[in-house]
Amino acid sequence: MSLPSANTPPASSGNASLRSRPIVLLFGATMFLSALLLFWVQLIVAKVLLPRLGGTPAVWTTCMLFFQVLLLTGYSYVLATTSWIGVRKQTVLHICLLLLSLLYLPLTFGNAGSISQRYNPELWLFAYLLIAIGLPIFLISTTSPLLQKWFTRTSDVSANDPYFLFAVSNAGSLLALLSYPLILEPILSLSTQKQIWVVSYVVFLVLTLGCVVALWKSSRREEAETSVEVKGQESSPPEKTSPESSNGSRLGSGLNWPLNGTPWSTNQW
Repeated sequence: MSLPSANTPPASSGNASLRSRPIVLLFGATMFLSALLLFWVQLIVAKVLLPRLGGTPAVWTTCMLFFQVLLLTGYSYVLATTSWIGVRKQTVLHICLLLLSLLYLPLTFGNAGSISQRYNPELWLFAYLLIAIGLPIFLISTTSPLLQKWFTRTSDVSANDPYFLFAVSNAGSLLALLSYPLILEPILSLSTQKQIWVVSYVVFLVLTLGCVVALWKSSRREEAETSVEVKGQESSPPEKTSPESSNGSRLGSGLNWPLNGTPWSTNQW
């Protein structure tokens, strides 16, 4: 009967790695869909506003500023929440915001009127976009950095290196930019595009909730393992030392005492 070598990994670690692969698929699908929705909605908004407001530089610049400001705000939100509050509070806060974003559905832009009739057209257009799609766009922009941070706290074998998920997000962005002018816009009407986007956003919410559940399960598993290790260390008997070793340690401490440089010994001499 041969004994296993020291380099042979235990069977439980292999099974754990196989069980943890769905976490990668879940987080990857969520990030892919979020990037797809983020770039897709920009094209839908352009399709909606162009006949009403025209393609003036003011409209173009304001729309670009709107999406860039929300993207920066989303990154700042991730930085603040991951630095100042715990994981449980992060997930609860994010779930509340996700549920609140359902009030923005379906995408109804209303009657924008003519931008030439506005006193401050740039500020009006920014506020108009913020009221129409502000919170969903904000939450989508937080997905990539937030899920990568959450992924590092899971039990997956690649949790220490979550940056491969950037490639998944970039693939979703590229697919949105290529598929819209080649497939979606020529085939589907604008109302159908908005309906598909709304359904995809609901799927995105469900996937994000799945990531939260996976994160909670991993956190509970780590807490249970930590508590078991602490109990094992407390129940283990203390190591017995021989009188010679104890005398040696006392002698060593006595010899090291003059080298400590305490203020009392310095003042005395």
